[in-house]
Amino acid sequence: MDKSNKFSFMLRKAILQHPEDFKNFDDTKNVQDQLLEIIKKYLDKKAQTTSDIKTHPLNHLSYFCHWFSSKIPWDKVSQFTSPEQVLLAFVMYEQHNKVWDDEKVNWIKHV
Repeated sequence: MDKSNKFSFMLRKAILQHPEDFKNFDDTKNVQDQLLEIIKKYLDKKAQTTSDIKTHPLNHLSYFCHWFSSKIPWDKVSQFTSPEQVLLAFVMYEQHNKVWDDEKVNWIKHV
């Protein structure tokens, strides 16, 4: 589990900006599991409204891998130092079109 100051700050900023996504989120429990649950709910809902993805775990994984390889520029990959940071980045990008900006130390709209 990522206990770095950076991840804690990223998570706090995300929760402040979008509390509806993090209802019942408890950062004293397994954060990775909770982020995966948020992602699963999002992808299940997306599967009901689009043909991009089907409600099967392997399709979810495929969608996530495609997102990671196509939406994160290679020069930005190194800013993520844990799986939790990548999962949180996925939540923020997919649900709010936001990316983490290390210079501004905040989630900003992706342009």
